[in-house]
Amino acid sequence: MIDPLTYSPFIWPVIGVGFLITLSVYSWRHRQIPGARWFALALMFSVPWVTGAVFELAASDVIDKHLWMKFQTLWMLPVVTLMFCFMLEYAGLGHWLNRRTLSWLAVPPLLMAGLIITNDWHHSFWLPLPSGGNQLPPNGVAGWFFLIYAYLLGLVGLLIFIWMFIRAPQQRWPVALIIIGQILTRGVFLIEMLDPHLQASLGPTIPSFVVTNSLYALALFGFHMFDPIPVARQTAILQMREGMVVLDSKWVIVDLNPAAKKILGITADRARGREISTILSACPELVQRLAEPEAAFSEISLESCQAARSCNLHLSHLKDKQNRVIGHLLLLHDITEQRLAHAQLLEQQRMVATLQERERLARELHDNAGQVLGYVSMQAQAIRQWVHEGNDATAEDQLTRLAEVAQDAHGELRESIFSLKAGSVEGWSFLEVLRLHLESYHSHYGIATELELPGGLDDSAFKPEEGVQLLRVIQEALTNAHRHGKASSVRVSFALQDGCVQIVVADDGCGFDATRISTAPSDHFGLAFMQERMQQIGGSLSFVSHTGAGTQVILTAPITDTS
Repeated sequence: MIDPLTYSPFIWPVIGVGFLITLSVYSWRHRQIPGARWFALALMFSVPWVTGAVFELAASDVIDKHLWMKFQTLWMLPVVTLMFCFMLEYAGLGHWLNRRTLSWLAVPPLLMAGLIITNDWHHSFWLPLPSGGNQLPPNGVAGWFFLIYAYLLGLVGLLIFIWMFIRAPQQRWPVALIIIGQILTRGVFLIEMLDPHLQASLGPTIPSFVVTNSLYALALFGFHMFDPIPVARQTAILQMREGMVVLDSKWVIVDLNPAAKKILGITADRARGREISTILSACPELVQRLAEPEAAFSEISLESCQAARSCNLHLSHLKDKQNRVIGHLLLLHDITEQRLAHAQLLEQQRMVATLQERERLARELHDNAGQVLGYVSMQAQAIRQWVHEGNDATAEDQLTRLAEVAQDAHGELRESIFSLKAGSVEGWSFLEVLRLHLESYHSHYGIATELELPGGLDDSAFKPEEGVQLLRVIQEALTNAHRHGKASSVRVSFALQDGCVQIVVADDGCGFDATRISTAPSDHFGLAFMQERMQQIGGSLSFVSHTGAGTQVILTAPITDTS
């Protein structure tokens, strides 16, 4: 059986080189992950460092040892610098690694390499070799300077990882392993530098280097330090437009993303570690809703926060495997711009509807009042001529006719005003306004009215602009039932069928010959206006009528889903 002690002095360097090569290859293959590229380069530069240590141990002559010490020292500061870059990028501070910063970081390793190579000329890095001695030369001024610089650079990186340990609980275990490895390696290396007896033997540096790389390997493979999934999740949270606030079981803010800071108007330093009720004192509605148990999973609209912003809120309880509440997740979706765009769209629709209504009124005035006034003007001139000629009987007959025309025009004007007044109530609702109009219609004309609505139909099925058009068409049908049909009762019934609503306005009036209307619809301006309104909302209009059998006006219009 082979005694392991016979090869133990060189087992640590071999293991160290193997670890370095394995980790460097794995890290380089995953170099697209933040920090992996710098970590792989640092491990690659560590390979000649450890190799130089192996040959230094194997050398028997002090000059050879000094040569291999120079070789391995060449790689020390580059490794420390690359590891510092890895720490910066892994900690989310990669924006500092610009060309300017990298140029400055490259200066000390290059300067150190130049001093090491030319040390025999100036002996500023190492003092001259002792004559006749078998010990390595002590450090000179430059040697101690670069050693201090390397430790300061490592100290800054260590402080960054300590900051990560405090501020990033999800990465606490791998960061803790790296911190331990950093302290172990630098502490052991400093002890060996100060003790000449340890420099002449294997010393603890290489074993500690293996242990440190073992800790890195555990952080890398065991905790998936370069796993893209947590990085992707963190990136998605930072970039998401919805605000996210994480709360513990006592409603204390644990973390929040940039969108939440913007929506709530608070900074992360001011929010973390404080109860949400104290942070959101400017949003009393939000605090009140969070205190209501029944609102735990509800979505609400919030209007009272920073800069009068509007947002939808959703609160979820975070539970462990035992179904115990361990925290809360508050999501805020900013809909301020949507509200403004919707308000502008409604205003544009109101303007378009107003202009269309004005155009319709202008045509009605031209076709009705304009014609009546033209007729009155012509007849007045004729009556004046007849009076002048002494034809009093004819003038009297025409005056009587003028009075009848004026009376009819006045009645039509009253009906138009009556129809226009309907729907001007505050809090406009199509079905409610229609119900009120039918009551006024009954009171005004003495005609019995009836409204039939199917179950499940409410105002949510009608868009405001569609409801206005339907109301005007029904009003026109009711006006015709009174004016032309001489009806005594009218029934307005609604029926649902295949995503549409069918509205039938049926009266018991005298009816008319439908064939005459269908051949010359342009002669009946009310019918033309009704058809035009139905086309604007994607609906259709038809009617059924017979002389002496009443009239049915049938409207078909699309509606929103009422399920």
